[in-house]
Amino acid sequence: MTDLNTLIDDVTHLISAEAPSLAELRVKMVELDDYVHSSDFDGLSYNDRARFQAAYKELRDCIRNVENPNSTSVSAAPGFVTSLGEQPAAAAATPAEAHDHNPYAEQQME
Repeated sequence: MTDLNTLIDDVTHLISAEAPSLAELRVKMVELDDYVHSSDFDGLSYNDRARFQAAYKELRDCIRNVENPNSTSVSAAPGFVTSLGEQPAAAAATPAEAHDHNPYAEQQME
């Protein structure tokens, strides 16, 4: 299995290259995914996992920029809104407030 430092160095070289090919970037992403599911990853310290995660995110952002070069900041606009950190009751109350009463629907239910 590939060493963590080697993987991170490879990612750094790919990202800093003049024009990395999308195929090369995706192959490296598959290698990172394989490393995550290996026994070597389980033995990593917290700092090494943080380094790996940073390299993974940089590679992911690089792939997104190659796939969509006209976007301004792919990482700043993830494309979804998360409700993490909200109170469950507040999150559940929001959709109910958005619906208006429909008298026709009430008539049909009778």
